[in-house]
Amino acid sequence: MIKVDISREKETATGKLSRSRALTLSNRIVGLLAKNKFSATIEIFLVSRERIKKLNIDFRRNPNETDVLSFPQNCVIGAKENVLGTVFISPEVAEERDEEIETLLEHGILHLLGFDHEKKPKLWREAIEKIKKELI
Repeated sequence: MIKVDISREKETATGKLSRSRALTLSNRIVGLLAKNKFSATIEIFLVSRERIKKLNIDFRRNPNETDVLSFPQNCVIGAKENVLGTVFISPEVAEERDEEIETLLEHGILHLLGFDHEKKPKLWREAIEKIKKELI
């Protein structure tokens, strides 16, 4: 079972992602695509344009703003709580690009599960198609 923790910066109060919807979506995606069953937490941060741009610079050395960033974490055996990873989403950038926050969360979770649209685009597309079939 997946748990979610959602945090919002004050500037992102308009970010429309409820905890219950994030929880449902996260559990469906992980249940559908994970090779093994496990329990973990996904941290979700809805952040400002400035924050996600700084994260992109600091961690990817990319000076451009982005809409979503994912940071997978290795689960520690025996830990009280395993964290699958952290997903940062900028609702502000998403809105300008006419993107749904739920779609960006899906994108972020795929990265947490090890999918990579740049290195293995075929596997990425297959995962997206599987999700679309399941969630419709």
